[in-house]
Amino acid sequence: KLRWARYALGRDYHEEIRERLDAVATAITVTSGAQCRVTVDTAPLRERYWAERAGVGFIGINNQLIVPGAGSWCVLGSIITSLPLDADTPSGRSCDGCMRCVRACPGRALDGKGGMDACKCLSYLTIEHRGEYDATPDRIYGCDVCQEVCPHNATAIPTEIGGFSPRAEILGLGCKDILEMEQSEFSRIFTHSAIKRTKLAGLQRNARMLNQGETQPE
Repeated sequence: KLRWARYALGRDYHEEIRERLDAVATAITVTSGAQCRVTVDTAPLRERYWAERAGVGFIGINNQLIVPGAGSWCVLGSIITSLPLDADTPSGRSCDGCMRCVRACPGRALDGKGGMDACKCLSYLTIEHRGEYDATPDRIYGCDVCQEVCPHNATAIPTEIGGFSPRAEILGLGCKDILEMEQSEFSRIFTHSAIKRTKLAGLQRNARMLNQGETQPE
């Protein structure tokens, strides 16, 4: 069974979150006249940094924003506005330093000090990278290992946003299905999905490399 990054199994979070923030931004403009710009990973803005400054959570050793009581299974969006607002207080909390994420990272991308080498991260390699890489069995798109082992996610609550529910058609795909997939089928299955970012060629490369790993002699 292939494993996909959880955030990618439902509707593209860029679209879902933008729609919700657009409604808030419009309300701000209508009621105050202030200008607003919505960004969802679409501007040179380090959203995790500002979320930490705003008291939403703190950044862990795994580079993820950790929301106290909810963990790191969250996505971020921002509204940049000219409306004067009182500053919030940063949470002041920090990672517990258990280093589970560092030890578990398949690509050894985490340095244990809050830094990471993106070129070793499976999320980068399976989505943005062009060319071959050292494949990890069953990881077809993205990687959640550093979040799966994080103790802060033990109390995470499933989202109530219907659009983020995993699509059965994606979960049912195997390497053979992907390798035989035509562009029209790819476009249909992954419409409004973040997975379309890797394009059919990238997804088939991932499937091909997983297949190669499975067939190599021990």
